[in-house]
Amino acid sequence: AGVGASGRAPGLTATHRELLLEESTANEQTIAMWRLMLCLIAAVQVVVTASFHSDRMTSTDWAGLTVVFGAVLYSCALFVLISHERYATWLSYVGVGLDITLISGTLSMMAVTGHGLVALNNPLSLPLYLLAIALAGLRYNPRVTVFATLLAVVEYTILLIYVIRTEPVGD
Repeated sequence: AGVGASGRAPGLTATHRELLLEESTANEQTIAMWRLMLCLIAAVQVVVTASFHSDRMTSTDWAGLTVVFGAVLYSCALFVLISHERYATWLSYVGVGLDITLISGTLSMMAVTGHGLVALNNPLSLPLYLLAIALAGLRYNPRVTVFATLLAVVEYTILLIYVIRTEPVGD
């Protein structure tokens, strides 16, 4: 059963709504924990890479470093907020929106620093988009999943148009 505009699942008793709310809250906390762990792992990887190649850091490396540390900060903020807040629908939209935008933002940084084709053909981008969309399903709100899907399509389309307009056409 989906969640209605009022935030309530139609046709469910108060007990079932309460159980669904508890499960949604637990899933939101689990997603926040995994998001934070993945961002911290990425941050460690970027720092280690940067420390070994600090003499030849490129603009792409600096952009990646900025994105990863921004992601760690937002992950920490969302984790704290979700840990202290009861499930709220707006929090699901914010979390999913930031997850999708983080993926698109990372690809955009690659495109802006001159690696547009690499950004479009990145072997990790599709699995990451699909993971973010799949995790949206754990919120038990189909609207959040549709929002995540549409946001990913729109952001990737914008990236595609940017790369088509800025990349030189080869023979």
